[in-house]
Order: sequence, then C-alpha cells, then structure tokens
Amino acid sequence: MTGKKKSGTSSRQSLIMAIDGGGSSTKIIGGLNFVLRSVIAMEPEMIQVPRELLSEYDAGVLPKDCAWVGLGGKYLAVGYLARCQATVTPMLSQPKMSLAIPKIAAAVWVLKEMFNLPSQLRLSLATVLPPGEYKDKDNLESALKEALKVFETPTGKMRVNLVEFDCKPEGGGLFMYHKAKRGKENIYNTNVAVVMLGYRNISTLVFNRGKKGEYLTTDLGFAKFIRGVIKETAGYNDQSLTPALALYGDGRSDEPLTKVLRYRDKADKEDELIRLKKAIVAVRRQYEIQVANWLTDVLPPDVGEVLLCGGTADYLKKMLFELFSDKDIYLHAKLTMPDDIQEWGMGNRWADIWCIWDYFCGVVPSTPSVVA
Repeated sequence: MTGKKKSGTSSRQSLIMAIDGGGSSTKIIGGLNFVLRSVIAMEPEMIQVPRELLSEYDAGVLPKDCAWVGLGGKYLAVGYLARCQATVTPMLSQPKMSLAIPKIAAAVWVLKEMFNLPSQLRLSLATVLPPGEYKDKDNLESALKEALKVFETPTGKMRVNLVEFDCKPEGGGLFMYHKAKRGKENIYNTNVAVVMLGYRNISTLVFNRGKKGEYLTTDLGFAKFIRGVIKETAGYNDQSLTPALALYGDGRSDEPLTKVLRYRDKADKEDELIRLKKAIVAVRRQYEIQVANWLTDVLPPDVGEVLLCGGTADYLKKMLFELFSDKDIYLHAKLTMPDDIQEWGMGNRWADIWCIWDYFCGVVPSTPSVVA
C-alpha cells in the first residue's frame, strides 16, 4: 500500500505524524520516518486551565502525561494531565474538529521531546475526521497552519510549519489497504460498504463499483452502550467502565468487572457483580438491536462486501457477522499490525490510523535515519 517517496530536504527538522483523536483515546504514530517512529496513546480528555496552575516540564514524568499547550491566549491540559482534573470529561458531544488542534499541538510537543528535536519544526500531518465533519477538512488545515505557527508548551514556545496535510474520513485508511489487497478490479466489480464502529459514533460509506457514495453517521458508538449501563446501575463512571466492558466482551470471565466493583465485603461484592452483569446483558441486547436496525436501514441490499472497522466492531463481532451473513465480511481488512502497535493491547483500534501512517510515509519527505 505504501506509495512512492517524494524527495526533498530542508534545514529545519522534519516530523511526520498520523493522529486519530478518538473518543476512547488519542492514537499517535510519529517520528522522523517510517522506521524511526514512536507509538503513543494519550487519554482523550482536554480541559482549559489557568496558566498559573500549569508547571514547567519535569524530566521525571513522561511527556505524554504532562502535556499542555497555550493557543490563542488559552491554556489547555491534554491527556492524562487533563484527566487528573476532577470535572473533566472526554467531550464526546463536541465536534472532533474542535478538539483536534490542541490535541495535535500537544502530540507534536510530545514527539519533539521523545526525539529530542528543536522547537522549530516542519510537520507532515495525517489525520481522520468522522464522515459528518469531513467536509471541514480544508478549514481544519487552515486553522492548524495558523495555530501551529507559535504555541506554548511546558518547555517553551514552539514554531511549527505545517508543510504536508492529509485528512481521510474515518475508515479511509483501512479502505485503502483493503483496495490494495483485493485489487482495483475486484473493488470496481462490486459494492463495498465501509462500516466504522467507533467509541462516539458509527458511520458508513458505500463504494458503488469504486464510486464513493454518501457518508452516513449515528451516535450509536460504544459510548452509547456505556451510558446505558451507567444509567441502569449506580456509582460507575465511563473512565473505569469502558475498559472493563471492552475486556469483559461476551462474559467468558468476570475478572474485568471485579476491578470496578465498589463494595469491599465479599457478600456485597457478589451481589453487586450479579446486578452489574444483569444490567450489561439487558443494555447490550438493546444496543445490538439499535445498531442492527440502523445498519439495516442505511445500507443498500446490493452490497457485496462489508469492511468492518473500529474497536466496537470487535465487541459486536458475533452480531455483525450474523447480520451480514449473506455478504463477504472483512474484519479490519484482515490486517496484521506490527509489534509496536500490538504492545498497547488496544486490539484493532489502531488499524485505521496505522494504515494511514503506512500510506502517508510513502508520499511525504522524511528525515534521514541518522540525525546530527
């Protein structure tokens, strides 16, 4: 899938980065080139904080855990530093684009620290937006170019020149991989539905014999299921419940749930576990019905292939395979990711942005492997 390399050099250090500011985590792949890269997951939270409460960089803390940026006179804690604030939420109701600029600026600083780069950089950036926001990609590029010219960080001001920008709709990376693997002729002779099942929403895009159709989206992401369980129980929050329910899956082991139980007495814990499992079963059944009904309504019956993407696709795998039993199903395009991605233990949530990174590194100039 990797494209042909461009040639080009510059006296200013270059950084390549692909980022997906998802609702469950911000996924970042970045570095000097395809080989010299780092893979980083940051918490999705972000919150405005008075400058007086933000400290300078402490070398004893990982950069990703103390990231903040100053943009346009506002100071924002990003990731773990934001999560430490008592009232912060992942802001799932806000457009992804409105959250993108501070997260991208923070990610640039984190990579700058990890690779010991100067504060003045050339940036080649690839990112994704939900289908409903994809039309704003040009506005995002313009806003990023302006915002990154000068911004504040824990180690001082950074000046970043955005020289390359590529934005794909969510699922676009995996579709490019699927198209390359299956071959253009096969794609052009069938109708392919790309179904991205993420944390905040679910979206679809149908390619009719290679021709792109309409983007459709709904708020039935994994967060909808989490909120349903919280509503039917008491005392839980999405930060702890999300990883617990993702690991719990089809209920083969109770261990993931025991970590979120609030009671300490053995008998009380057993009762709480029973109530929680009962709520999960009921809410999941309703959630699966809602997802199945929406997909049935929006996808045309003549779809021949279904490309399932996103972490929620793994959670709903059984239901989705039954729903599309009359079609050829490609879960995450049958992609095998490299070890440095798999080490994060986040399943296939990295698949889309990994494919974009792989493609993007093939079409942008990179810094040589040896840095002076």
